[in-house]
Amino acid sequence: MAHAAEARFADLPGIWRMHGYGRVFDISAERLVSYDITDVSCVRRKETPLLEAQAKYERITRSTDRFSAFEAGGITRYTFERLAALPDRCRYASSEPLTDPELNFWVLWHAFRENYAFFDLRRVNWDDIYARFRPKITAATTQDDLFETFSQILAALNDGHVDLLADGRSFRSGRRGALYESWAAENSVPDSQTAADQFRKTISTFVVDDVLGRKAQHGANDILTWGWAAPGVGYVNVAAMYTSSEEVTPSTDTDRSRR
Repeated sequence: MAHAAEARFADLPGIWRMHGYGRVFDISAERLVSYDITDVSCVRRKETPLLEAQAKYERITRSTDRFSAFEAGGITRYTFERLAALPDRCRYASSEPLTDPELNFWVLWHAFRENYAFFDLRRVNWDDIYARFRPKITAATTQDDLFETFSQILAALNDGHVDLLADGRSFRSGRRGALYESWAAENSVPDSQTAADQFRKTISTFVVDDVLGRKAQHGANDILTWGWAAPGVGYVNVAAMYTSSEEVTPSTDTDRSRR
């Protein structure tokens, strides 16, 4: 196998399967087509011009039959393995949403069986989940009932990193934390992403105005905030468990109102 070397998507024509995420990339000289895939399904996800796709990834290294990359500003290394050809079930894959409730159940169950790493940690027997919930799904199951059943299935994981989104509805498997739950109970927000953004801003304002007396310093695209909460008492706030490569040196602004 050749030694890893820096690369760009233009150097990687062919079919590549991402480890652990149920995704396949079809890379050509002009575009990147991505597919969501399980052992029983394939959905054409998105077609992106190659230069636009390239801008979303960085630190691409390759060997003969593998490459790895990070999303721009991300900390997760995604690893891809070359496939000889596009899987047969992807050759005529549609980008239209799947509407068959029985097929949707089958795909959801397989997607987690093939990719979810924490069944033992969460003490969930995924085969038992199939046995319990498969009889509830028929060809006549409505989309509302399917969403409710999927919510019950995912609730068993009790994992705050697992979300279900469909037609403006959302369900989170686990809690975000006591502070967020308390804040959300007092604030009406239209959707989970807006809620997360508003919550982060609320905490940030509290840290800057009340804890640090507006003498805060910021870094990593404002993910980190720090300063003196009182004489001899330092305070560091970590707003999210990731960082960005876009800002390599911390800001030293002392007044957020100037930012």
